[in-house]
Amino acid sequence: MLTPHVVYFQSTPITHSLFGAKWPDANEHPLYYVGIYAAIGLSIVLSSSLSGMTQYTGALKASRTLFKWVFLQTVIAHLFLIEYIDNF
Repeated sequence: MLTPHVVYFQSTPITHSLFGAKWPDANEHPLYYVGIYAAIGLSIVLSSSLSGMTQYTGALKASRTLFKWVFLQTVIAHLFLIEYIDNF
């Protein structure tokens, strides 16, 4: 008859990371890890907001530059046309 193999795992958590830092136990300090996730979330929100503002200001500057160029080209072309017709 086969006997079932029971494997018992060690109940103490591993609190060392790759770089030798000691992390607190999640059962003893759950808000520590909640704070880490909150900091990650806030950094994502901040970087997304900064990216959006950069794109918005860049698009605004580009549209103003293009409008100024098109407006000046139109006015100059119109003035040259009027001068050309008047000199006929």
